[in-house]
Amino acid sequence: MDDPRFEIVEDDDQGFHARYIQGRQVIWSTESYTRKENAEAAVYMISANAAPAPLYDMTASARWRRAG
Repeated sequence: MDDPRFEIVEDDDQGFHARYIQGRQVIWSTESYTRKENAEAAVYMISANAAPAPLYDMTASARWRRAG
């Protein structure tokens, strides 16, 4: 997975944050949100003005899906 992508991940405090990964490097990351929908909204706001990248939902509760 060296392609640039967005990920939604769960953090240690039972919250969610979004990040943009390229290769093995985290380029961008949000604060922790209590709702996964807020982390997704942050991705959509950034991606509206950025180069296209897929969103991978890496949370345990998600069915594996690729947005976009």
